[in-house]
Amino acid sequence: MPDNAPTKTVTTKRGYSRTVTATSISYQCQWCYQSVTAWHFPGPKPAYCEDCRNGDIHRSVAAASIARKRDQERTDNPPRPVGRPRKA
Repeated sequence: MPDNAPTKTVTTKRGYSRTVTATSISYQCQWCYQSVTAWHFPGPKPAYCEDCRNGDIHRSVAAASIARKRDQERTDNPPRPVGRPRKA
């Protein structure tokens, strides 16, 4: 374990506490494809680098997803008539 690795103390509901040490990991950002090496605590690897994570990626991805869903709804479900049908 390197001496400069960040640590944090985690406390559970029952009062048990432990010290968790970060490890240095390398991964590729899924947005900009930049190779990144960073300190990371146990858990899943991050998908985005720090620059992309703090940017407008999530808003632009969410907006694109909502636009796709709206387009799909328009093609799958044509507009229904409003009100009850007229008697013939």
